Amino acid sequence: MTTVNVTVTVTDSLGAIVAETMTLNINDEDLKFGTTTLPDGKVGETYSETVTAEGGTPPYVFTAEGLPLGLTIDSAGVISGTPTLS
Repeated sequence: MTTVNVTVTVTDSLGAIVAETMTLNINDEDLKFGTTTLPDGKVGETYSETVTAEGGTPPYVFTAEGLPLGLTIDSAGVISGTPTLS
């Protein structure tokens, strides 16, 4: 989401002027994953795969829950490590 401050000014027919600064939020509704599946890994073997996203407003920050022991994800979307359990 992008947030901007917008100043709107109105003038009436007698010349009175008033301005108001308002916050406008632009939602990135087109944000979606570019990666939808991950290749299989194997216990004891090095694994590395990058998750991608499309749309929205880069840069993206990735997090994950439920990764197998031995694997982590960095903020750039790289899942890596060596799985220790199946």
